[in-house]
Amino acid sequence: MTRKKKGVTSKQGQWSMAVMENAILAVRGGMAKKKASVLYNVTRSTLRGRLNMEDITAPPTKPPILNRTQENILVGYILKMEERGFGLTVIDIRKLAYQMANKLGIHGFSEEKKSAEYDWWIGFSERHPILSVRKPEGWSVARSSMLNPSVVATYFEKLGSVMESLGVRDKPQQLFNADESGISTVHNPEKIVGKRGVYAKTSGERGENVTVLCCVNAEARVLPPMIIFKGQRVSEALKGNALPGSEFGCSKSSFIDSDLFDKWFTNIFLKKLPPTRPVLLILDGHSSHLNFDTLEKAKQNQIEMFCLPPHTTHWLQPLDRSIFGPMKTSYNKQCQKFIRDNPSRQVTRYDFCGLFNTAFQSSMNMVNIFSGFRSTGIYPFKQRVIPAEAYGPSQTSVLDTTSTQTEDIPESENTDHSTPMVETPQSIPNEFAETQINTIAVVADVYAVPDRPAYPVIDAIRNQPEMTVNTVTYTNSERANFDEILVIPEVKKNQPKKKN
Repeated sequence: MTRKKKGVTSKQGQWSMAVMENAILAVRGGMAKKKASVLYNVTRSTLRGRLNMEDITAPPTKPPILNRTQENILVGYILKMEERGFGLTVIDIRKLAYQMANKLGIHGFSEEKKSAEYDWWIGFSERHPILSVRKPEGWSVARSSMLNPSVVATYFEKLGSVMESLGVRDKPQQLFNADESGISTVHNPEKIVGKRGVYAKTSGERGENVTVLCCVNAEARVLPPMIIFKGQRVSEALKGNALPGSEFGCSKSSFIDSDLFDKWFTNIFLKKLPPTRPVLLILDGHSSHLNFDTLEKAKQNQIEMFCLPPHTTHWLQPLDRSIFGPMKTSYNKQCQKFIRDNPSRQVTRYDFCGLFNTAFQSSMNMVNIFSGFRSTGIYPFKQRVIPAEAYGPSQTSVLDTTSTQTEDIPESENTDHSTPMVETPQSIPNEFAETQINTIAVVADVYAVPDRPAYPVIDAIRNQPEMTVNTVTYTNSERANFDEILVIPEVKKNQPKKKN
């Protein structure tokens, strides 16, 4: 069925300019407006408006909400975002149009939907035929979980071209990566030794998700994180023991949205950036990164935003490769220690910042950051950095199914199997030889904590002699009394209330 536009009569926009001119001449010759509208099949309100216009040859449509110059700016944004890998949908463009009009003080779109109407998009696409709606390449279940060689090749080709145009290929201080990750207050417990059939204690059956937004550059500079809780507002109690300079936000689902991302971009990224420009910020294609105000601020501050291909961040994003995995492992250990020290308590949202503080500082070290940028081919720039076996699931049509031999894969200590193991310090380039110490000196330097000197700690670690381990064997009579060495906390049980 043909779609009928709302609020449009059968006569509206159906007349020609010659018919309208004849109707106007007839009215000026003495004919009534109502009779002329019926005779020439034009709406009476339009005829009355044309009689008051100096230029009666204007097209028979309402003027668009955004003028030609403003629409050209929006088209430029759309094409630029496509070039950077941010393929915009029709809904994304309608939301960008609303944000642009709202910023310019134009109130022609729906304030309730905070989006331009679909009819506006129809006219916008007709006025700009350079734009077309295309369907992206289809992904099967196997392809969506792994890499596609052609997609990766196109990504590195575009990334290299952008780096060359900006002149930042050999400037690690100007290459940044930002990403979000969700952490639950219910941790993943480590394996323990105990009685068979008795399970390890965790903080609860169902926890609350907390989103953290982190950002680092290829020179191992760490920016303060943004922590997003679920709710309407962030109380001061939630910020207890948080990292200095951290930003906080809240949403209905604890997930990030475009407003929260713009808040992080304004209050953290722009304020903590080095003065050298331009800057390349590498992100994934999450819809929260598509905010008109954020794009405008990035343009004004010479910041180029580049998007990673979908379903490839586990191999192409530095934070996913070498930081989020160790961070969550360290967080789980901190939660396990918290439960051991406080057996009658559960980990809640009010304990999150203190536990995350330690996990963040332990994972945001130079070794992990250098390894992440190097293993993803961003710095040093290297296109063929992804191993051939990573493309295996995307090449099912050419797999050799005659062999049934399998290879045992040793289990790593990192329980987060979605994140590959961090490279050893020996694999770091020679130019980083002086920064191979696993330390949080960069974090301390960024936050400028006065009582935590950064580089004296490095010197102390570097000059410390190697430690030797002595093995001691105890006989039964010489065994230590663990009741005196390790204090086992007493679990307080709630007593039933006495009836009166």
